[in-house]
Amino acid sequence: MTKPRNPPYLQKRRRLWYAVHEIPADLRRRFGKARFVASLGTDSLSIAKRRVTEFVAKWKRKIADARGEPVEDDAAWYRRRLRLATSEEDRQSILEQIGRAADDIAYDHIDPGQPLSSVPEAQAFYSKATSHGFLDELEGWLANSRTTARTQAMQRSVCTDFAKSFPLVTDVRRAEVKRWVMARLNDGLSPKTVNRQLSFLRTYWRHLSATGTVREDDASFDRLAVARAATKADNSEARTA
Repeated sequence: MTKPRNPPYLQKRRRLWYAVHEIPADLRRRFGKARFVASLGTDSLSIAKRRVTEFVAKWKRKIADARGEPVEDDAAWYRRRLRLATSEEDRQSILEQIGRAADDIAYDHIDPGQPLSSVPEAQAFYSKATSHGFLDELEGWLANSRTTARTQAMQRSVCTDFAKSFPLVTDVRRAEVKRWVMARLNDGLSPKTVNRQLSFLRTYWRHLSATGTVREDDASFDRLAVARAATKADNSEARTA
């Protein structure tokens, strides 16, 4: 009878599960060993599967750093795992992993006597890892929309374009949105077009508020009058002429 294989990166030694990751042959001399190994402190396979990802991500970063390769955006990876968490226990476990990853970053950038929580690089990582992506709820919102297919296509296009400047909901601040609006006008878009785009974004933002993705009192898109002011200015210039 064939012996069942262990899940990827997991080995059971005696009663406990261990995280194991083989080091590429060309880097073993540099690390002074053939593999990374760490106890996961549990005999439960389901718990081990949750915990192993943190170790593997850290080891892959070390291997990529040793080769001078660009490292995957770890914050985005953790953010995706948070969004896909199937239980509050799983979510809390991921948040703890994010906290430890932020501490690792802080240790790499800390000055003597500086508290871990004050390191900007660690703060930025934690914020990015625990924030929501601006487009995370877009498809769900569109699926429940009662607008026409043409309008939905326009809404998707506007939100996707906006997300290029504001990839996370925490990036969206009223002052920055105003600058984005003025940039659209400076690019030659008509005030009417910008107003329509703001209407789409405002409606989507209210959806994010209703789902708890952003605070209910967040008014980043409410009563933005920049485009309307531009319209009045255009009319005034036309009358003057």
